[in-house]
Amino acid sequence: QLSAAVIDINEYTLSDVFLLEDRYVLSLSEKGITCKLVLIDADGKVLTDALYQITDQVQHIQDVANIGEYLYISMYTMPMAEGLDERGYPNIALTQEKVKLWEQRDTLSEKELIECVRKHYTGMLLRCDIKTGEIQSFYSVPGVTADKLEVGEKGELIWYVQSLTEAELLES
Repeated sequence: QLSAAVIDINEYTLSDVFLLEDRYVLSLSEKGITCKLVLIDADGKVLTDALYQITDQVQHIQDVANIGEYLYISMYTMPMAEGLDERGYPNIALTQEKVKLWEQRDTLSEKELIECVRKHYTGMLLRCDIKTGEIQSFYSVPGVTADKLEVGEKGELIWYVQSLTEAELLES
């Protein structure tokens, strides 16, 4: 059964929606930075309205899962650089570094390029209280992007990450 409700998100933009059985997690962003998660029921009632921000990082949520009393969030982050781009969004450090790399393209090995790209990505797994949205714990893995979450046969959480093993410098 479908229903609709109006949720005031003010200056935020809806980035993603994740379905958790009979509830939804809305991922909201402001100027390209994910900073708010809203948990709603099937009728549109707000259950949890959690605000968080990882300082100086642009966050990309890949998946969410609800196991027991916890909401797990699989995401990766990239460092922001100073200033804003032409759209008014935060600059991503890797984008600015690409200019420097392009100047060295004739002498840069693929291994050096991969290491440069890896240092800009961190996979993160957040464990949040399902009722309050408060982050209970988090795990981070440098040099990877986070991927999907699954529940194993014994009810355990399986978190997938992707290692960065190839990189190519493209002219923009």
